[in-house]
Amino acid sequence: MVFVEGFHLIVGSLQEASEDRRVTLLEKALDVILNGTFEKMLHFSQDLRNPITILNMLGIILPILGLVILPLIGSLMGGSGTTKIAIIFILYNLILPIAVYLFGINVLSKKPTGYAETNLIEQNPELRKYKNIIIKIGSQELYINPVLISLFIFLVFMIISLIPLIFYALHVDFTFLGANFVDFRQQNGALCEYDKTCYGPFGAGSVLLSLFLPLGLALSIGTYYSIRNKKLIKITEETKKLEREFSGSLFQLGNRIGDGIPVELAFSDVAKNMRGTPTGNFFELVSLNIQKLGADVKRAIFDPTIGAIWKYPSNIIESSMKILMESSKKGPQVVAKSLTSISTYLDRIHQVNERLKDLLAETLSSMKSQISFLTPMIAGIVVGLSTMIVTILGRLSALLLESSTQGQELSLGGTEALTGLFEITNIIPVYFLQLIIGIYVVEVVIILTFLANNIESGNKISGEYKTGKNLYASSILYFFVSLIVTLIFTMLAKSINIGGA
Repeated sequence: MVFVEGFHLIVGSLQEASEDRRVTLLEKALDVILNGTFEKMLHFSQDLRNPITILNMLGIILPILGLVILPLIGSLMGGSGTTKIAIIFILYNLILPIAVYLFGINVLSKKPTGYAETNLIEQNPELRKYKNIIIKIGSQELYINPVLISLFIFLVFMIISLIPLIFYALHVDFTFLGANFVDFRQQNGALCEYDKTCYGPFGAGSVLLSLFLPLGLALSIGTYYSIRNKKLIKITEETKKLEREFSGSLFQLGNRIGDGIPVELAFSDVAKNMRGTPTGNFFELVSLNIQKLGADVKRAIFDPTIGAIWKYPSNIIESSMKILMESSKKGPQVVAKSLTSISTYLDRIHQVNERLKDLLAETLSSMKSQISFLTPMIAGIVVGLSTMIVTILGRLSALLLESSTQGQELSLGGTEALTGLFEITNIIPVYFLQLIIGIYVVEVVIILTFLANNIESGNKISGEYKTGKNLYASSILYFFVSLIVTLIFTMLAKSINIGGA
């Protein structure tokens, strides 16, 4: 409705004989569109808080906290540990991430259309090459896809995480923190005899090594996004700086042209006044294309090979320069008026965007803290608690087996009833549980980063670059929190006196 009303005002301005009245209607149309956009974004930011809270609690916090009691519940429920692992994997690594993503996309689909970020970089083959690793060999350039580096990183970390299974296949085990490092068990709870069916691994050492798989997954994806966007993000940031000061530059350019200076010379004058700034560099590049290469204004700006627009890929700058080219056909005064109007528009839309950022600041802050701190911290603590629970369950199982074999009666009660509760086949090894939690953390970080980026700007390059940085930070935090908490809780579990043992 706002767009339709604004468009009607624009159409109405064409029928006005008075120039002042026509300009007034056009300014009114601009007010209607900007105020309407701001009002819609205001309602959107207000409506966004509850869905984001629900997303954080039901989609992330509660599922992770629920994993704390899964080892205990799993030991009390019938069914093999392998089946339970498969169910948890499908739930946490497939269903929940998809549900969180779809819920977030549904929330963001209500975001009003506003100030669009540029993705013109995707259209320029000269810039697309920076998505690869470039190695210069003489006058030639060798391009290496960052996927190869990412796969190498992942494979190295995955092999480290598979060491417990390799040790089991090689029949290797040793003592670690008062228990076996790998710790595979027979169905009755006795230590594994490799000619019999064994279950596990249950050792704390196995859990610690399993941490390398989600770390490797996060670092490999983070490395891919970082290499792919390292140079492009610099171009994007430089373009953003240019956009922020472009309104003042357009105003100067419009004044120069309005004073009767040719467009070709006006670019040079403004470039000298703003030397050292992104805008000055842009106008200087246009001027050099005109003076040294003999290009006309259109070719100096838009030529696929030498055009300045490709060095600063921006929808705003592209649209402004296209208006400059069209209005130049009607004389310098029309050009000056058009550029001055665009300058005013850019100033006002910048003000609207700053107000919108203030409205969304609280929501974005909540999502960013969830990504960088809360999720990896909570998940790391959950891994340590689960390790402690499984360690205690394993000790109970072994103790009950020993007492049953010796015909003794524990102070815990009848061993026959308790032995059925703590069967090794029912216990979920924390080795696999940690892999599920770690992969879930990686998925959550990726999803929340892209959702937060879509709320903030919607720029694809920025979103991928932020995802890479967040994956590095959150995965390393998760790794060390899980490592420390697991060691502490394992030693605590070993110090607990169970049944006088």
